[in-house]
Amino acid sequence: MPASDARGLGPRRALLLALLVVGAFGLRAAASAHLGINAPPTSDDRDYHQLARSLAAGQGYTIHGTFISFRPPLYPVFLSIVYRVAGERFAAARVAQAALGALGAWLTFLLGRRLFGERQACAAAALYAAAPADVFFSYGLFTETLFIPLLVAMAYGFVRLAQAAITPGKRRVPIGWVLFTGATLGAAILTRPILLFFPPFLAAWAWCTYRKPAEVSGPGRVRTAFLAVSGILLVALAVMSPWIWQVRERTGHWVLGTTAGGPAFWGANNIQVLDREHWGRWVPLGELPFYDELRAAAQDQVEVDRRAWRLGLRFLVENPDRIPKLILFKFARFWNPVANVRTSWKIIYLATYGLALPWMFAGMFLTWRRDAPILILHLLVATFVLSVLVFWGDARIRSGISPFLWIFAVAAFASTMDHLCRAPRPRP
Repeated sequence: MPASDARGLGPRRALLLALLVVGAFGLRAAASAHLGINAPPTSDDRDYHQLARSLAAGQGYTIHGTFISFRPPLYPVFLSIVYRVAGERFAAARVAQAALGALGAWLTFLLGRRLFGERQACAAAALYAAAPADVFFSYGLFTETLFIPLLVAMAYGFVRLAQAAITPGKRRVPIGWVLFTGATLGAAILTRPILLFFPPFLAAWAWCTYRKPAEVSGPGRVRTAFLAVSGILLVALAVMSPWIWQVRERTGHWVLGTTAGGPAFWGANNIQVLDREHWGRWVPLGELPFYDELRAAAQDQVEVDRRAWRLGLRFLVENPDRIPKLILFKFARFWNPVANVRTSWKIIYLATYGLALPWMFAGMFLTWRRDAPILILHLLVATFVLSVLVFWGDARIRSGISPFLWIFAVAAFASTMDHLCRAPRPRP
């Protein structure tokens, strides 16, 4: 554990952190003002706005009176709270999202300090606070604005558990951090179900973390890992249970996340996404063959989901030779610095995220250790990459792990500078 993490911040660092958090908020608020802080939503965010409006009005999780199971619930709940407090104002929603961005910067600092110390933590948080790709994502009424603070908080919980596991004299599975980590995992899934891909990586984390070091007393690794994983998953399920039960009551089916997985899967695995225009992307279902078959079940969202899964799987089974190209396109688009970026902003994105990308990859390579607390960041990046290979690649999806990528970039830069400073100088 970095020594600086065991005590409070000094006055200068505390002031720097405060300025950093305020700056993160100010940049996001300014970006919203520039783009139109009162502008109405236009795409997916229109659904979230309508759901939040229905919740705020006491009409339940509905759009025009119809229960919706294909949008995750927690972000509309957050937005409905903003509407109840400040009225149905898009400006209020975007200011609240700027505050979530500032919270994400602060949590990035806490996570980085746990892993590397205050200097690197400040650098990573500052990069996340100021990077254009992260600043402008706070403008849309999207789930990422709430998801990122939840994901960073969850990663922080995992780091605390990992550090407790290797600290002599400490309880190897602190119950408080199990509860915190499980709760943030459940809340994150209710915000973006992408973390439904996480359980296999969670098992890998537990096995690597709770390998019994000789100097640490306590139960064996299998029992300890089982207790940690089962505790985290049970708490996550408890947090998710109200939504799962509501979907069951309204649709008659058990659904763990949402009913959007099938349409997303089919829309990303079909013949049209192999066209140059759609490489690695998603195609609207109305443009696909067999869409009439799907519309036949339009009154049942669960059946639509199931049929779409079958149609996507049918394409993959019938075209195994196209799978490598699909995977390549999705992976490349996920890391593309200028995916979905307007031409006028491409240079800025290339000069920031684009130049940092090699450092991010270098940081992932340099910090890889199975028995290090930072392992959870590697596994969360792997979770997102797996989800992209199943569905599709996009800068919006990558934004979820942006704080981790900046931590990796700073770690690589700091390692390089440390190596250069220690290198022997040639004698005159």
